[in-house]
Amino acid sequence: RAKHCRFCNCCVRKFDHHCPWVGTCVGERNYAYFALFVFSIALYSAHCCLISAIDLYLKYVQIAAEHRKRTIHVNEDDLFGELVWDTIKSRAIAFGVGLFALLMCVSVTVLAIYHCNLICHQETTNENVKQTFEKSGNPYDRGCVQNCATVFCSKKPDSQIVAHSSSWKGGCPYF
Repeated sequence: RAKHCRFCNCCVRKFDHHCPWVGTCVGERNYAYFALFVFSIALYSAHCCLISAIDLYLKYVQIAAEHRKRTIHVNEDDLFGELVWDTIKSRAIAFGVGLFALLMCVSVTVLAIYHCNLICHQETTNENVKQTFEKSGNPYDRGCVQNCATVFCSKKPDSQIVAHSSSWKGGCPYF
């Protein structure tokens, strides 16, 4: 399950993938941290989206109440678009943050669900993409609970990277 990463110029135990967003390989020793990072981003973006939606809703209610005071016998359904546009104009930053957070939430949540599935099947991204265990079955799969315990609770092996002098120009610049 070890693989040489052409980006880092390192051999990585239980290689999952090289992640350009974190700037290093994800493998046996840092996969749990990567998964928790993805899960926390999904939760945080959902939180930001919810807070923005609440802010926009409260502003909408305020604008609608002010409009009701100014006009008599107007159907609010006819004015819905105008009220929404006034809300967006008055809370443009909340709308922009909320929209961005929604897009992040959807994309990162899909990634989090994908990695939950990989963890539950004790499979790496590399093995999943290459369909390594499609025909033969996965010999590392011990059931969802045991697989989660292996990823999140087991002691990680010590690094096998040997430190070299500063003049060495080899791989693994991050270790």
